[in-house]
Order: sequence, then C-alpha cells, then structure tokens
Amino acid sequence: MDREYILFLRYNIHNISPSKMSCEDGTSGFFCQCKRGYKQHSDMDLTCVQNDCETAFGDCAGRAECLFVSNAAVPPGVFSCQPCTEYPYNSSVSRCLACVQNSVFFGPEPNLECRPAACVAGPTICSGRGVCLEIGQCACYDPNFDGGRACASCLENHVLIGRKCVFQGCITGGTECAERGFCDGQVCQCFSSRLDSTANCSSCKDPNALIGDFCIECMNRFQIVHGTCIDVSCRKGERFDYLELQCVSLLPKWGTRECGMVVAIVVLVAVAVFQVCAIAVYQLRQRGIPTRRNSILSSRTVSISQRTKSNDFQGLKMDSYYAE
Repeated sequence: MDREYILFLRYNIHNISPSKMSCEDGTSGFFCQCKRGYKQHSDMDLTCVQNDCETAFGDCAGRAECLFVSNAAVPPGVFSCQPCTEYPYNSSVSRCLACVQNSVFFGPEPNLECRPAACVAGPTICSGRGVCLEIGQCACYDPNFDGGRACASCLENHVLIGRKCVFQGCITGGTECAERGFCDGQVCQCFSSRLDSTANCSSCKDPNALIGDFCIECMNRFQIVHGTCIDVSCRKGERFDYLELQCVSLLPKWGTRECGMVVAIVVLVAVAVFQVCAIAVYQLRQRGIPTRRNSILSSRTVSISQRTKSNDFQGLKMDSYYAE
C-alpha cells in the first residue's frame, strides 16, 4: 500500500469509525491526523490508538521512548512511555512528569528532573560536599559529614570548623589541634615531634621549651641538648659539661685526664724554657761575652782584687830599690 493511497483512504473513510482517521478543520492530505489523545499506529496502519505519552514538553517529556504496547483492556493497545532510563527517579507511569517514591524535583522548571530526596539540600546535591549514590543517599567527601542528611551537617560528636567536621576530642580553644596539627580519626597528629599530641598539640613535651616556636627554642638559661632543653647555667668557677650534662669545676682534679694533660703541658713548657736558656748561654760563651753570672762582682771579689793590685805595686817598688 503506497503513501498516496493511504492519504486517499484517510480523506474518504474518516466517518466510518471513531477509531479511524478523521480530518479536522477541513484539512486533508498530509495534514490529516488523529484526534488529540490518539496516535496513528504506524505509517502503514490507519488505526488511531490511545496515546499515553503526550505531554506539553513532547512525548514522555523527552525523557523516555514512547512505544506501542498491546493491551486487551484497550484494544488493540496504547502508546506508553518506557522506563526513563537516563532519569531513573522520574516515573514513566506519569509520562516522566512526576517523581518516583522518595524523590523530588531538582533544578529550575521546566527541567523537571527528579533526584532522591535524601540527596537534595536546597539548590545543591549533597550540599556540594559529596555525590548522590544510586541507593538514594549521599557519599560525603569528608567521612565525618552525615551522608543521610545530604552532607549538610556533621556526624555525632563532631563539630564543623570552617569546612571540616572535627572530632570534639581534637578541639582546643575552638581550633583543630591548636592549629599546630590535624585530627586523624580521633587523635591529634602534631606538625612537630616536640609537641604533645595528648594535649592536642597545645603544649610542648618539654616543659622548658617555648610553645610559640613549635618547641624549637628554650626558655632563658636553657639550651637544646640532644633534643631536650637543659639548664646550662652554672655557679662561678664552674662550666657546663655537654658530655656529662652537668656543671663541673674549672680547676682540673688530680687523677683525671684533664689534670694529667695540664701537668704534661707544664713540664713540656719548663723543658722548652730550659733548653732555650742553655742554648743562649752556650752561644754567649762562644762569642766571649761574659754571662750575667760572671759579670756580677761581689764586694769580696772587689776587695781581693784591690789587695792584689796593692801588693803588686809594693813589689815593684822593692825591685826598683834593689836595682839601684
């Protein structure tokens, strides 16, 4: 049966049966169509059947396929919407214009897209903090948010700080781990190993360290020795020994290694001085220069020298007398 013959039949048999073709408003040819609420069964079949797909937004609102389904109650059948595959929360029974149970419309009209009610939080899905699962519940990016409440609030025993839900036990002064660490599970992990995690990173493990510098500086009179702040102040005449970690006397003790070293140094210095002096005296004697010891004349030496000179003079006088 060709198309021209079908058009001829549409025009000439429109009064045969209400279920057959009927041209409205005196139209004919290609514009001859079924009444509103009906749809031509096929291009080769002149039968008009009930159309349950029609909406103001097109068949099935453009969200499902409209197919003919045999129906004994309404022979020969009806056109109805198939499941709204890409819109699983829209109801095909209502031509994809309504939502299935526990779902609501989401988005501005005429979007008419349905989403699980548990995932909708105002104009957002899961409050922008998660994704909506097929089971109709949010999976929050932060596990400490409540997925059953569209990630809009925190789980029990958690507090919202900024954009993060923090366990109450990790909060100190309204901050997470005193802003010197982060809450891992229900325990603070401090940014520095010198911070006390049991105090939520609000104090140093070492009581003599300064908290303001992440415990890397010590209080007055203290210095970091082997990672611990130790009092290095000592009394007068003492010094701090960093090996023994205590104050020791500046004077060496007999029997100690320090004392032995001091004695050895003194002996070496004395030997060196003696050798220098001996060499100097030897060189002076070689040059005929009297040494200090020989150049010093005592009073006794002067007296003997004078008497020797006097005797020599008297002897000269006697010799000259006898010579005459």
